[in-house]
Amino acid sequence: MKVALINTNTYTYPPTIPTGMEYLVAPLERAGVEVACLDLTFSHCPEKEAFNFVEENRPGVVCFSIRNIDTALFPGNEFLLEKPATIIRTIRESFGIPTIAGGSATLCAGTEIARYTGADLLIRGPGEIALPKLLKQIEQGIEPESPVDGWAHGIMPDIVHKRGKYIDYSFYLSRGHPAGVEFRKGCDWSCPFCVERLRPIFSRNARATVKEIESLASIGAKSIFFCDSELNIDINNTSVLLEMIKSEKFELEMSGYFRPVPMNLGLMKLLRESGFNKVTLSVNSWDLSTEGSPYTEKDVVRFIELAKEQGIRIAIDLLAGYPGEGADSVKKAIEILGNAKPDTVGINPYIRLYDRTPVVRDALNPALNKHGKIIGNLDQNPEILKPVFYLGIDISWLEEMIATDSTFVLEGSSKTVNYERI
Repeated sequence: MKVALINTNTYTYPPTIPTGMEYLVAPLERAGVEVACLDLTFSHCPEKEAFNFVEENRPGVVCFSIRNIDTALFPGNEFLLEKPATIIRTIRESFGIPTIAGGSATLCAGTEIARYTGADLLIRGPGEIALPKLLKQIEQGIEPESPVDGWAHGIMPDIVHKRGKYIDYSFYLSRGHPAGVEFRKGCDWSCPFCVERLRPIFSRNARATVKEIESLASIGAKSIFFCDSELNIDINNTSVLLEMIKSEKFELEMSGYFRPVPMNLGLMKLLRESGFNKVTLSVNSWDLSTEGSPYTEKDVVRFIELAKEQGIRIAIDLLAGYPGEGADSVKKAIEILGNAKPDTVGINPYIRLYDRTPVVRDALNPALNKHGKIIGNLDQNPEILKPVFYLGIDISWLEEMIATDSTFVLEGSSKTVNYERI
């Protein structure tokens, strides 16, 4: 069977190499599937280019990677699903072959993405094992169930993903953008706003990951961004990986997301020694004022201190204003971070509501929602596909709070992401 993989993401703030789609190539080839890839990120006419690509390659199945439903930030929010929907419907109606949708967007909404885009089948979560099995069912004439739970199938931890085989990286690398690498998938925390909450954790083999980084360095990558939910979920596994990276002496800049705990001096030193020159730390304002939170003020301050001691620049992603959270709690978080002096703090007071996350229930609870408000329409919006936000903070008050400290930036005020600001 021949399969076409098409990256439908054309949002370029910043341009993002389709890592998830590339992670399907080696598993498909191992299963004896012939693969053709198309990256539409920089396409001026993605619908026409996708049509021509499928017409030229004549695959038996076309798989579409959908990265985002929308930009997830309220100021200047852009709904991004219309273009993938046009591409998928064009291919499906023009060629009459099975279409499969997947990608990180499917964590935000499931069957509604399939309905909106017209895709025949949907994979939610990892596709490395799920997609070859699904293709085999199609080839055997078995009618598959949809959506397919990729988390139930997992990943291939030992496979080496040789990058840049089918994707032209020149447009990305010439502009200095990092190449994404995923060491670990899933998250064991239960943050109430997050679509990745309580997902099974799958770790890749450290040696295979180092080989992947080696392949990226060989084609000219200068910086690597780890796409894990947070790279320090498992401090022991992460340390093994960092020791291997350190021993290879890559001339690469490394970065990624982290949670406040666990963290210690040994791990932070390993980060610096293996090439990390900047990191992003995710913090929720309410966790700094609530008993029983997974981390404390002391944990956050210590993380920042350790990073600064090692010469690692640090960006903070601060989500603020959960339903029921008071102004004093948000003020406390701003004061803590202002005193700790990271390189930048991006504050997001607008919480994007996603289907079946606890924040939806709490945002609609009159007892918790005395001062907050819902922005967007929940009616006739299945699985909250169209963007809806909860705002629990007075924006004028917040702007006044941070006006005298240039460390703080309101997310969405410009088309930049955290790692671009440090």
